[in-house]
Amino acid sequence: PSWMGRLPLHVCRHIHGTNRLEWTILTTGADTQLRWPVAMGLHSQPPGSFTLHIDGKPRAQFDVVLDDTTWPGIEPSFRLRYQVEEANAEDSNGILLLEMPAALAPGLHRIAISGSASASQRWFGIYESAP
Repeated sequence: PSWMGRLPLHVCRHIHGTNRLEWTILTTGADTQLRWPVAMGLHSQPPGSFTLHIDGKPRAQFDVVLDDTTWPGIEPSFRLRYQVEEANAEDSNGILLLEMPAALAPGLHRIAISGSASASQRWFGIYESAP
């Protein structure tokens, strides 16, 4: 469940470094802000990291948090922000916002989020929702 009700949640963990989520976005060539409903959890597990890739290139790293957080991008022109809508001692859900520059060419781009190999059960998921 989430603040939006019950929706399918596609999840990856940072266990072996092989879990990943992938989807396609369409950009216009202008500065872009993309938002996704997400959840993350098992905060009490050992830390690791999730990496957001665009077209195979790492752009930002983050880990499980329970409060509103901003992460700088690997490149300064990219930034991730997380706005928590619900949280408990282990898990949170909310909106993940990716800010990216106009330098990214217009068209279709592949987004992937992968988990590190940290032998942790921490997880990140994106909700399947209607546009």
